[in-house]
Amino acid sequence: GDAADPSPGNWQRPLLAFGLLALFALQAAFAAHRDSVTVDEFLHLPLGLHALRTGDLRQDPINPHLPRMLAAAAITPDAPDFDPPADVAGWGYGYVFQEANAARYQQLFEHARWVTIGWSLLAALVAAAWALERSGSSAALVVLGVRLFQRETILTRWK
Repeated sequence: GDAADPSPGNWQRPLLAFGLLALFALQAAFAAHRDSVTVDEFLHLPLGLHALRTGDLRQDPINPHLPRMLAAAAITPDAPDFDPPADVAGWGYGYVFQEANAARYQQLFEHARWVTIGWSLLAALVAAAWALERSGSSAALVVLGVRLFQRETILTRWK
């Protein structure tokens, strides 16, 4: 393929790849700051924080715990207030977290969203590396662009 092409113009493709990654990161950072908390985030971040602090994974057996615990780990240095009563379950975790951290609620979610931004960038790089190895740098750029800017990625990042 064209991955090892030593021609002088070959520097343009890595620069374009970096530009795509940077554009995505800027757009995602803007959205992380501007957009309000989604219904999923409202529950997942408090459950992740609860699981991280207590080791209790029983609250939501349907959704994976690792992503929400990693997002919660990103806000742990901010020491959010969160001590739900023993009788709270499900969506109650979201309400307790929201009330306890009202003054900086949006900021906590903005910090947690950087974990998702990082995963998205990493996933795009892995997919592009695979395409580079299989089909060359042109394919890698196409995969990178599609992975970062496909309709579903943009619409479901956070609404």
